[in-house]
Amino acid sequence: MMSESKDTKEITLFPTITSFLKPTTDYLAEELKEAVKAKVESKKRQKEDDNLLRHINSVNEKINSSGNEQISYEQLGLFSDWADSVSKVDPDNKELSQLWQNLLVNASTDNSSEILISKIKSMSPGQAKALIAFADSSIKTLTEEERYHLKALENNELIQPNNSFLSLVKFALGGCMLLVIYLMLKLVILEEYIGSVITMKQADYMRIVISLLPIGFVFGIFILSIKSLQKSGKWAKKIKKLTWIGKKLAVLSRVN
Repeated sequence: MMSESKDTKEITLFPTITSFLKPTTDYLAEELKEAVKAKVESKKRQKEDDNLLRHINSVNEKINSSGNEQISYEQLGLFSDWADSVSKVDPDNKELSQLWQNLLVNASTDNSSEILISKIKSMSPGQAKALIAFADSSIKTLTEEERYHLKALENNELIQPNNSFLSLVKFALGGCMLLVIYLMLKLVILEEYIGSVITMKQADYMRIVISLLPIGFVFGIFILSIKSLQKSGKWAKKIKKLTWIGKKLAVLSRVN
């Protein structure tokens, strides 16, 4: 009887003790989370300050090397927004840093700085690298990673379809199809094979196939060439082109 009473007491006491400890445990977990969060935010602000200082030093070097040490009104007006954004960009991300730094160095009314800064804000380091590679005429092919970012660049209105080239491709494909249809009609109708094909009497299928082989071969080579361009990365630089904003950013990536 005493044993049963003891067991009952332990069973009823354990949830009671747990209920007392649980708020304390929850409180400590919340305190720990807030402490870690505060430490991360502190490190983050420290990193942003370091980034900003490195970017400003790079901008000063570029301005001094250009021989123009006067700060323009446009640069002063752009600085606050520029500083807030560039502090979040690691200077080791070369391509994106180059765009931000050159934007401030070359800030002017004619350079559409307000439009450009809104576009650069939405770009990742990978997108900046892809844009510069796309604009560089010495780079004939894009890597798979660079091609991956083209859709985002198009959504950001930095590149657009090259309708002239696409129209030429469509015209070439249409011409090939018309040529094939013409030769098939010539073989079937003009040489009176249509009757033999329908009646299944004395149909010279081999002659038709042999006559069409050169056309099929040329058409196949054309399709394979397009597929090869797509896989090699050359196709992307053919079917897309820079918008006027993309061209301005490409220029910014090369100056200074």
